[in-house]
Amino acid sequence: MPVGWEPDDDGFRGYVFATEDNSTVVLTIKGTSPPFIGGGPTVEKDKLNDNLLFSCCCARVSRTWTPVCNCYRGDGKCDKTCVEDALIEESLFYPTGVVRVSSTFGHDH
Repeated sequence: MPVGWEPDDDGFRGYVFATEDNSTVVLTIKGTSPPFIGGGPTVEKDKLNDNLLFSCCCARVSRTWTPVCNCYRGDGKCDKTCVEDALIEESLFYPTGVVRVSSTFGHDH
């Protein structure tokens, strides 16, 4: 089941797959689209979410990258609580995914 693919949606996009009895649910999330290829309206939020979820300390890779959170604490260390707090902001993938899956299957989140 596709979620978030409406033309005006600028955030969470993906698909939900579930067994017939909904005992197993898999949520796939669309990743970053390069803007030079015409990534569409989700480009900015894709990059933010990808860097929060899958990069080293919110994309603090080198001086050429712009971090997406202020959780770096020096010496290659990141504040775990800060990153966790950054990940649960309502506009980001994790809470949006929980709401989408819960509403799709009629459960409270």
